[in-house]
Amino acid sequence: MVALINVLPYSCPTRHVTSHHENVRWILKELGYKVKEMNNIRENTRCCGVGGMIVCVNPKLQEKVLKRRIEDATSKHIISYCGSCRVSMEIGGLDSLQTKLLPKLYGVICITI
Repeated sequence: MVALINVLPYSCPTRHVTSHHENVRWILKELGYKVKEMNNIRENTRCCGVGGMIVCVNPKLQEKVLKRRIEDATSKHIISYCGSCRVSMEIGGLDSLQTKLLPKLYGVICITI
């Protein structure tokens, strides 16, 4: 498989769950993807603008938050394990795919991209 360079954003609810970060990176590597990190990752991950349903309460603030997160991207191609982040990245003009991880007690049983 040809290695692709993709950016992996971390979702803000899991910014401190390092096992998520490492597991998703490992799976993508095994699938032949080369992961290129966004700016402000892991414990410094910024919200994509969906958190707290801010778009319903303050759409202008949501636009600012999304713009700031889009500026963190180091590539136009995004792979995300968070559905909200994936949609937000597309709204922001990036090419975005979502991994769908199905947990089974102690691990991942399926991944689709």
